[in-house]
Amino acid sequence: MPEVTIIILAAGESRRFGSPKQAALYKGRPLLKHVTDIALESNAASVVVVFGAHADKLQPLFKNRQVQFIFNKNWHQGLSSSIRAAIQYLQQNFPNRQGVLFMAVDQPNVHSQHLNAMINRFASSGTLESKIYLGRVLHRSNN
Repeated sequence: MPEVTIIILAAGESRRFGSPKQAALYKGRPLLKHVTDIALESNAASVVVVFGAHADKLQPLFKNRQVQFIFNKNWHQGLSSSIRAAIQYLQQNFPNRQGVLFMAVDQPNVHSQHLNAMINRFASSGTLESKIYLGRVLHRSNN
């Protein structure tokens, strides 16, 4: 099984939402904690959360958890800055990591089975682009 890291993108300001979306309650717990638990239940080798705008409010949710954190100081530049920060972190800390799977913090209906399906597909094909739509994993192989 290839070593894949799941990166949870949670650096946004949530301006349109009106409050930190990452802390909004979903099934009785913060959305970010819910999504992180799903990632931790998967077969991923590690889980990394990219914080930004509300890091001071969100990071305390993760005491004693097997999650690594990145602070994206450029969060105000948008999602691509979080992706860059995550890739730089992986290159410095896990240079031999074979795959990366990005998750958005506001997709609570993605389950560990979906993540495992993508990891397994990556293991069998070597390359993969996937999207999850209405609970189904849609694959586009690059072979």
